Amino acid sequence: MIYFVRHGETDYNRQEICAGQRDVPLNATGLAQAQVVAEKLKNVKFAACYCSPLTRAKQTCAAILKYHPELQPVYDDRIKERACGQVEGQPRWKTPFRSWQINEHLAEMKALGIETFPEIFARVSSFYDQLKPDADKNILVVAHGGIGKATHVYFNGMPASADLEKVHFPNAEVVYFQYPLTDKNK
Repeated sequence: MIYFVRHGETDYNRQEICAGQRDVPLNATGLAQAQVVAEKLKNVKFAACYCSPLTRAKQTCAAILKYHPELQPVYDDRIKERACGQVEGQPRWKTPFRSWQINEHLAEMKALGIETFPEIFARVSSFYDQLKPDADKNILVVAHGGIGKATHVYFNGMPASADLEKVHFPNAEVVYFQYPLTDKNK
């Protein structure tokens, strides 16, 4: 089972600023949220831990791993947040379009240096494909909201609307995903 955790709150989250791949830390609320999610997961036996290399994810992961000192996180660029190009550091309302409508605004996104969903999905799919041999084990993944959207599509398929705006991952919450049953894990 995949235990997916989005990082705790940052000041960018609170102010509705697009962080993208900027390396922003957790704020006081985010640090407290990381402690709460760590408590929720303290009795889970994890076989492995994978984490985005961005500070906000690392801080959240470190809180969780205080209860799991036997684990060493594997930092993987494939689960870094979406690259948002010229929009990074800007208030979300300044974005001239909704960027999680999968089949719309692709040219505009590319012009602004924003990673498209097909690009994000390719790297996230590669990441989860690599974990498939361990599908019968508990695996902790600490990453970001955009990576959560791609994770949702990987395990559950694309919503009929092809609009991921409504697929939301709250800060420092656990969302569970499971690979389909195979002969190995029946």
